[in-house]
Amino acid sequence: KGSRDLQFIPNMDGFPNGRRLEDDVTTIELQAVGGVVLAAIGLFYDDATPTVSVSPNLLRVVTFDAGITKNDTTLRTSFPYEQHPWRAFRGNQYAGPMAPVTPNPTQPLAVTVVSFDCVTGNIAFGRVGGDPNRMVEFAAAGTVNGGFGTSVNRQIEGPLLRDRNSRSILVVRARYVGDASSEVSSDFNFRAPCGQGGRVGAEQTEPMLVRIVGNPTVGDEVTVEINGATGQAVRLGITNSAGRLINQQTIGEASGNERRTLRLGQQPGVYFLQVTTPTERKTVKIIRN
Repeated sequence: KGSRDLQFIPNMDGFPNGRRLEDDVTTIELQAVGGVVLAAIGLFYDDATPTVSVSPNLLRVVTFDAGITKNDTTLRTSFPYEQHPWRAFRGNQYAGPMAPVTPNPTQPLAVTVVSFDCVTGNIAFGRVGGDPNRMVEFAAAGTVNGGFGTSVNRQIEGPLLRDRNSRSILVVRARYVGDASSEVSSDFNFRAPCGQGGRVGAEQTEPMLVRIVGNPTVGDEVTVEINGATGQAVRLGITNSAGRLINQQTIGEASGNERRTLRLGQQPGVYFLQVTTPTERKTVKIIRN
């Protein structure tokens, strides 16, 4: 490739066996699986021509930015300089497995739990997908003022929270304000993330296993098998190589062997399946030919 073309190739020094402290490893990884490494060694991208080697598709990949622009903490003053990893679970505070997603009009409306405090019972709801121009209201029987309202912050009723023999599943509902036909719901096991008498915390010792049935695939759907998440809430999400959410599903309380089918994007390429429970997160790469 000529010197003019080389200026379009992102800095990937050390990939994949090393990195510098300031490297944005998420962006670099996604650019690499998107084909930038091949372009960097002189191979033409799929839509390149003999006269235009920096093609539109290649340009989109090399200019992709995952959005991480700075470190979220300070560096240590001595070797190895990197801070210790963040803990996934801190004391009695449960944080939702995925950050709230900006409403996407191409995805149906869905409801999720963003955070839950095991001690106080404070719980926060969130919306996923749907029409971003329409306001959403939430409801959950078993919470204080549990009827429909636009407030996302609620609290589980004290007797329900403290009685370990009571039901552990909270049915969270959401809908566009005043539109009963748009109602969706999701089950949240509020005892599972806190280990309050749930059989998951007492019995589950094996790690969660996720398997794609038929990978690579030539179709627009994949079947996923999940083992080791018995009794837990499970969230599944499919993203493409650019990080765009393609499809998602929520399992309120998983069985010992869950088998679900999810739709991929219409284009061949690399996709990523993320399976998240209150205690674990697994990511599996999917190849669609």
